[in-house]
Amino acid sequence: MRYETNNIVNALIEISDSPNADAGLRHEAQCLADNLCEFEFLISLVVWYDLLFQINVASKSMQGITMDIITATSIVKGCLNYIISYRNTGYFSSAKKIAETLNVETSFKPKRHRLTKIQFQYESLDNYEPTPEEEFKRDFFYCLIDTSITSIQSRFEQLESHKNTWGFLYNIYDLPEHDTLVKHCMDLHNTLKNDINGVDLCVELEHIKTLLPKDVSSPKAVLEYMLQSNTSDLFPNTWIPLRILLTIPVTVASGERSFSKLKLIKTYLRSTLGDEKLTSLAILSIENEIAQRMDFSEIIKNFAKSKARKVFIKALGIFFFLLKYINK
Repeated sequence: MRYETNNIVNALIEISDSPNADAGLRHEAQCLADNLCEFEFLISLVVWYDLLFQINVASKSMQGITMDIITATSIVKGCLNYIISYRNTGYFSSAKKIAETLNVETSFKPKRHRLTKIQFQYESLDNYEPTPEEEFKRDFFYCLIDTSITSIQSRFEQLESHKNTWGFLYNIYDLPEHDTLVKHCMDLHNTLKNDINGVDLCVELEHIKTLLPKDVSSPKAVLEYMLQSNTSDLFPNTWIPLRILLTIPVTVASGERSFSKLKLIKTYLRSTLGDEKLTSLAILSIENEIAQRMDFSEIIKNFAKSKARKVFIKALGIFFFLLKYINK
């Protein structure tokens, strides 16, 4: 509706003028066209579009599989700054262009105010009467924008706290200075409830930094390098927080992907799956990249041997039972 307002209004007017249409339908189309041509509605249309478009961009960006806390924090911060600046810059110009195409007056309609009864003689009347534009901003625009800012700020504070705790591990090749690094390691030590030693973590990070290749700096790449070089036992205080860091979901999209996989696996045709089989199929579906690199020929052979052994033992038992029956 944001960019097709003129066409929608023309279509509604055409329906209201059509002699073949029902009388109730023509009346409803005319009422909708009249409401669409109000300047307050055009402003609300522009405001909702600009606000939801920016939030949708941030939401879609944060649902990426490779999204990390550092990038998510910058995305939320950019969205918050846009809404704050939008509160100050306004909306009048975009709504005015739409109103001009519809030949709508760019003015606010005054509202009737209810008179309040004076209970006592010493009460004075409020002589200030806000303009219709001020009332619209107070009742709609500022209320909507401030609610959005408050909601996003609460999420930004949570991401910012995670960033302050875990952010220094996202680029081990470019660690901060020693004193700052010690502070970050001790904060992480307090967060993980003594699962690691902050002082040892600082020493390990400074040593492992000299061993890493230049193209290895992300947490996932560092873990893969430690696994391939068999150095996880040498740097236990680095191995543990990096594994925890990679399992922290940035958004709920990570959990929703798992439920989406379960919905594909356990359909109404396979509603009697046991927990063990369902878990195994879910792991195969989620970790499909690893499963595709596996050689299934040896697995199938071992599975066939185990099943064949059970069949052979069962057949052997039946044979001895028949032999015993024949001897009788």
